[in-house]
Amino acid sequence: MVLERLYEVYDRFKPDKLLLFASFVYYSHEENFYSNKEFWLPYVLDKLKIHGIDCIVPIPNQKIFLNEISQTNFDLKNAKSLSYWEECTKKIKILDFTNTSYSLDSIFSAYSDWYDKIWESNSLILNRTEKNNSFSFKTYLSDLKITIEFSLFKRLVVISDVRDYDCIISTDTLIFLFQNNFSRGTISVNGRIQFHYPTAHRFFIFFFIPYLNNIGKYFSEIRITSNLLDSIRKTSVMLSILHFNIEARVNFQKDIDLFT
Repeated sequence: MVLERLYEVYDRFKPDKLLLFASFVYYSHEENFYSNKEFWLPYVLDKLKIHGIDCIVPIPNQKIFLNEISQTNFDLKNAKSLSYWEECTKKIKILDFTNTSYSLDSIFSAYSDWYDKIWESNSLILNRTEKNNSFSFKTYLSDLKITIEFSLFKRLVVISDVRDYDCIISTDTLIFLFQNNFSRGTISVNGRIQFHYPTAHRFFIFFFIPYLNNIGKYFSEIRITSNLLDSIRKTSVMLSILHFNIEARVNFQKDIDLFT
């Protein structure tokens, strides 16, 4: 999907070269380190070349003269750059580790504080209806080996040992989600979460209100609706899931209809 987007940008602007510059990073936490298992650069370059796109793969301290780009063939330099980044990839290691000191009490406290904060800034009476009153989010905590269900419109927590969940995260990540309004986007990007595709959207619905509160949008005078929640389908994660998973599309529509 990323390549398709690049093709469209290239076809519209027709640049002399495409400079690849935003992906020379690696996932350094023990919870997302698995994302480094594939070295994608050769694959990306081959696909772009087939589409007729000339690329530049930069390395640190390389000088690129803009007035010479159109006349310069970067194939040899790109080959050396690929070798450089492949060697760098072989040397990566885990730098950050999960905080495993959290207890169930700390989870309940974080959720309670989050619940109070959300419904002090937004209208619970306005947003809770008979249809959505029971909406909840289930997560399997990888460190505690339990599933916890959190209600959005009722201060309610249900614990079970059944692996029926919307996602898998660590308690460390869960606490982060409750403590920061911006965290939904952060967790989606940093990969410290594993989604159960058919119900992954429930994570995005559950944290929709605080995520919008973070950018100054509140639901104290207007109600959260299915039309507003429909914007979730355009997030990068859900865009991919809904594209490939029929069950996810059905479940997503069913759940946002609760807010009609």
